[in-house]
Amino acid sequence: IVRRLNELIMSAAIKPTKNLSIMRHNLPLRPSFFIGRNKDILNIHAKLTANGQENQIVLISGMGGIGKTALTQEYLYQPHCQEYFQRILAISVNRNLRSAFVFGVAEAFNLDMKSYPRAEDQLNLVIRTLKACNGQNLLLIDNINESDKDDLVEMHDHFIGTGWSFLISSRAVPDTFLAIQVNELDLDQVVSLFEHHYAPNTGNRRDIKKLLSHIHSHTLLTELIAKIGKKKGYSPAHLQQLLEKEDFKHPDMQRTISIGTHAQTSYRTEISQTTLHQYMLSLFEPEIMNEASQTMLRFFSVLPSDDMPIGDLKVLWRVEPPDENAFEDQLDELQQSGWLISKYKKHDTLVEQNITLKMHPLVKEVVYEKLRPDIENCRPLVTTVTEILSYTLTHPARFQAYAKSIIDKLVYVNKMT
Repeated sequence: IVRRLNELIMSAAIKPTKNLSIMRHNLPLRPSFFIGRNKDILNIHAKLTANGQENQIVLISGMGGIGKTALTQEYLYQPHCQEYFQRILAISVNRNLRSAFVFGVAEAFNLDMKSYPRAEDQLNLVIRTLKACNGQNLLLIDNINESDKDDLVEMHDHFIGTGWSFLISSRAVPDTFLAIQVNELDLDQVVSLFEHHYAPNTGNRRDIKKLLSHIHSHTLLTELIAKIGKKKGYSPAHLQQLLEKEDFKHPDMQRTISIGTHAQTSYRTEISQTTLHQYMLSLFEPEIMNEASQTMLRFFSVLPSDDMPIGDLKVLWRVEPPDENAFEDQLDELQQSGWLISKYKKHDTLVEQNITLKMHPLVKEVVYEKLRPDIENCRPLVTTVTEILSYTLTHPARFQAYAKSIIDKLVYVNKMT
């Protein structure tokens, strides 16, 4: 009897107070300037609408500031998205995916949550509400980072149970999700982005390309640096000189600037302000990782930003056969959390050598400053490389490049301190 009463109460709670057959709730603002990524937009729509099926979950992955949010925002305003989906809801997450999901849906459907003080009952109410909606429906969940990865995995089956399609932007890439990787824009496209925020038709495209190559064509950094240059009256060549001196810490680069509508929604339209240095440090939070993960991040931060075979990494970390699975699991965890970039080379014959890993140079900048790699906390790696170099006949020449990178990076970090 009690269970039936609860069902009746819940059924009453999920009845909307307005006609929600067509819904557009909390949609983010459309990017004021968007360039490139047309193939990504078509790919998103194709995967979300594959064979007309429901329950499509597509995860947009990539490092912080690379353009995940802008891509999802632009997609929502495409005619094929607006025409296909009957209901479109958007939720932005701030460190608590489950709570944001529950209360975002509750707000959209005017649910009475006071009758359900238990978190599990609230979640069940939200799931039942979404399941009650017919037609093709889409829920955007934006801004999931590595601290929400476990919640994202846990929520996967709940998402499937709603009958909705989900478009999720996240730095974390759990194995259970279909992911579309967002990479850097083409150099000509990122030059156009720079000119939009700096000045059109500057006539200095060669200097701009050199500057943007220095920051690896990172999308949001391109925008921030262009705004700094415009405010300070610096030429692209002078901006590059400042970055080469102290990278993102140079005092002349620390003007407060707007990051625009990045990760913002229509109900939260205040303009966020930051400096270039503050933004760089906000990209990732290595200090919240456990000690073993921090050690691995330090080691990667002083190795080259090149694709390194996993077999080489096992040598550098002195991994014995009994420990290989645990080592690979740790690498996989960092890759899924967005710290490392992995690639698979199909043409190689050895399965072990198919996998390569690297750390993006901009991620290194954060690790340098927050985890402070030095001779002491990198001593196991330094010792191993020193021994390897004494046996040049048994190791490939690329280990010399690993050694040079370690020396150069530790000297660089020492200068920073």
